[in-house]
Amino acid sequence: MKTAEERLYDARRAEREARANWFRSLGIAQEHFAPDAIARNAIGQIKDGASGAVDKVTGAARRRPGTIVAVGAAIGLLLLRKPIASALRGKFSKKEATGEDFRSLPEQRIKGRIQDDEPAPVTIITEEV
Repeated sequence: MKTAEERLYDARRAEREARANWFRSLGIAQEHFAPDAIARNAIGQIKDGASGAVDKVTGAARRRPGTIVAVGAAIGLLLLRKPIASALRGKFSKKEATGEDFRSLPEQRIKGRIQDDEPAPVTIITEEV
C-alpha cells in the first residue's frame, strides 16, 4: 500500500499532466481560432472552390463553344441594350433631320414616291415540255 506522501506525489504529477494537456489544447484552439488563421483557411477554401468552378466552366466551354458564345452575346445585349438603343435612335433621328428617308426602296416605290424613268423589268416565265 502507498503511503500518504506517494499518493500526494502521484496526485500532483497527475495534476501537472492534466494542466499540461489543458494548456496544449488551449494553445491549439488559440492557433486554430486566431483571426489570421481563420482568414487563411477561408481564402484557401475559396481558392479551392473557385478553381473547381473554373475547371467546370472551361470544360463546358471546350465541349460547347457555340453555346457559350450565344449565352455571352445574349448577356452582352441584355447589359448593353440601352446604349445600343440610344445609338440607333440617334442614327435614325439624324437621317430624319437631314431629310433622308430610311425606309426601304420597294416601300417607297409602292407608295409612289420614287419616279423611275425605266420601267420595271418584265419576268417571262416559260415552260419547257
